[in-house]
Amino acid sequence: MIRILHIIGSMSCGGAETMIMRLYRHIDRTRIQFDFFIPDVGEVYYGEEIKKLGGKVYISAKRSENLQRYCKDLCCLLKSKKYQIIHIHTSHVSSSLIPAMIAFSAGVKIRIAHSHNTYCAPEWQQKLLRPLTNVFFTKRLSCGQKAGDWMYGKKSFDVFPLPVECEKFKFTRIEREKQRKLLKVENEVVYGHVGRFAYEKNHEFLIHVFFEILKYENAKLLLIGSGNKETE
Repeated sequence: MIRILHIIGSMSCGGAETMIMRLYRHIDRTRIQFDFFIPDVGEVYYGEEIKKLGGKVYISAKRSENLQRYCKDLCCLLKSKKYQIIHIHTSHVSSSLIPAMIAFSAGVKIRIAHSHNTYCAPEWQQKLLRPLTNVFFTKRLSCGQKAGDWMYGKKSFDVFPLPVECEKFKFTRIEREKQRKLLKVENEVVYGHVGRFAYEKNHEFLIHVFFEILKYENAKLLLIGSGNKETE
């Protein structure tokens, strides 16, 4: 069996995490298994499901709080479990290079970088570190063209479209009426947005647009998510 270690910031119900789980549920788990290396950020939303599917979750210190401990934990794990493939999910080169360099020194043969954002760190930092991706990554992926351009610049990469389980989003009138009644918006025009309350999701622009919409129709805006900008 091939075991792939996913290195990611959490296993909450965010976009990248949900994408991984959609793949995980449908792969042939008698041939391929997923394990996860994540920082200690509280509840592991998908933790129980991962265990049921045969995977393991390894929790380490946050890299920003204890870099030495993080590096030691990852190095020991890679060597003791003899992983040959790691898959690093990230938004910028600097955060992905540390685990990639550790994996390189530990003898991991396949080191995958996966870009999930179109902006995160300063551009000068990206440009400075991009040449190192030739050495430490053996495969470059991104969720879209712009995310790949941001992460890798002019270097080649493959776009990996996010899988969607269409049946879960199929329209049903019964479910529509049930949810509208629950939210007390039976007869309202409703605009919806799903995403954590963070800078990258650009809620400020969304609210400016909705302000203009209200000039023409009576509507409600439904925001689904949580995050550090929720109070704001």
